[in-house]
Amino acid sequence: MNHRIQSIACLFFALAATVSAQNTRELVVREDKKQLEADASWVYNDFEQGVASAAATGKPLLVLIRCVP
Repeated sequence: MNHRIQSIACLFFALAATVSAQNTRELVVREDKKQLEADASWVYNDFEQGVASAAATGKPLLVLIRCVP
């Protein structure tokens, strides 16, 4: 019986650590997004503006498409 309680406790702490790590990663990703949106040297979420900016500056265009879970 004692072994079963220890196993359940270990499982609980492992799950809690995983959820905490996911929340931390999500916060970091969202903070990065805020910084990119505030930086005038990046064009975020506007493909037409990015193409126009690349054409005006003569620089290549890098398009990144990603899914943030």
